[in-house]
Amino acid sequence: MYHNYISARINERADNTKLVKKIAAEKSKIEKKYNTLVEVKKMLDDDEKRAMKENLAQTKNNTSTVEKELGETKRKQLKDEIHMLKQVQKTRSYQYTNV
Repeated sequence: MYHNYISARINERADNTKLVKKIAAEKSKIEKKYNTLVEVKKMLDDDEKRAMKENLAQTKNNTSTVEKELGETKRKQLKDEIHMLKQVQKTRSYQYTNV
């Protein structure tokens, strides 16, 4: 009976050792997967930040281009208006001198 009890304890310890090794191996696999996921998330975050910076730079570039185009258009309109006003002044001064 004592021999059976000791044998059972030895078998239980052997089973526990196998279980601990199996759990340790699973833990190692999970840690590797977790570390891989952390690296992937970090890369995705970096890519997102880079894309946002590029997008912001492109938006600023587009905005400045549009502002330049609007400025040029406005300058041209003002030049045309000034030219028309000068023509009106010339016409009026011509009319007054011929009266």
